[in-house]
Amino acid sequence: SASYLIRFMADSSDDGRQVIVQALGKLKNPDSIPILEKTLEDSNMWVRNDAAWALGQINDPRSIRVLYKALRSPKPSVREAAAKGLKSYKTSQVVITLIAAVGDPERGVRLSAAESLAAIGDPSAIPAFKALLNEPMLKHINWYAETEHDKVVEDIKLLKKLRD
Repeated sequence: SASYLIRFMADSSDDGRQVIVQALGKLKNPDSIPILEKTLEDSNMWVRNDAAWALGQINDPRSIRVLYKALRSPKPSVREAAAKGLKSYKTSQVVITLIAAVGDPERGVRLSAAESLAAIGDPSAIPAFKALLNEPMLKHINWYAETEHDKVVEDIKLLKKLRD
């Protein structure tokens, strides 16, 4: 159960915490939201990323609020992980929040927000991709979108042609 796993978080290695966080995401238990919120500030980037993923797996409004809060973190890696975690929530408010994150000063956050928008596939996000036309990793976003949504891919390809 989630409470059993949570007891081991403080005494675990980086790899151990990562495995526990992944298990909490698979359990989808809302009781794990507070520890996952704390884990978004973990010293290990992979543990933080998996905490954001786990929060994205838990279908609970508290998870969304935690990820929104993390998007305002002073740490770019936390904002990036939060943007990734939001891709599981296909609501208009999440789309609006991710569109705003495409304007983040850190490239990793911008790209993670764009990847999440591509995964959500909401057409209202297409204009946000225009802001990324000069990003060196646009090809990566294009590849990711191809695995998720053909409509978004076509719009990105059109934007790339316009850029070129």
